[in-house]
Amino acid sequence: MKRFLLITTLLVTAVSVSSVVALYVAADSQPLIGCVPVDDGIRPRTRCLGNPFRSRQQENAAEAVMESLKKGETDVLLPLLASTEHERVISSENKYRVTSWRVGEWSQSNTESSIMYWTTRENYDWVEEVRLHFVRVEQDWQLRSYSAIY
Repeated sequence: MKRFLLITTLLVTAVSVSSVVALYVAADSQPLIGCVPVDDGIRPRTRCLGNPFRSRQQENAAEAVMESLKKGETDVLLPLLASTEHERVISSENKYRVTSWRVGEWSQSNTESSIMYWTTRENYDWVEEVRLHFVRVEQDWQLRSYSAIY
């Protein structure tokens, strides 16, 4: 019995340690551990679990934009939009103000990163996506574009 407990303890410890090491090593390329669909639509909404070792630089910048939109500060989007989109997007953001969001997808390479949030909005009955695209400039991630479905 003691031998069984010892072997079981060693196996559980080995699996736990190797899982933590794998998450740490994959933190730069895998910011999300996984996503689970919560419905079976054409674009199924997802719930995602973040890698605890991920870099939060892009996430913090994206969250700052989302917080600004929630407060009605739509000017934060102007540098991220093509001039032809300013009026349409700002008007839509004012009409359908963001109320909440959660990460629905996050893809990343060495030079680019894209975070998609599932958002809920005032005066809007559906949950839709918002995408923020980042580009790495030296060691920093810079937010370059914003797109939303209204």
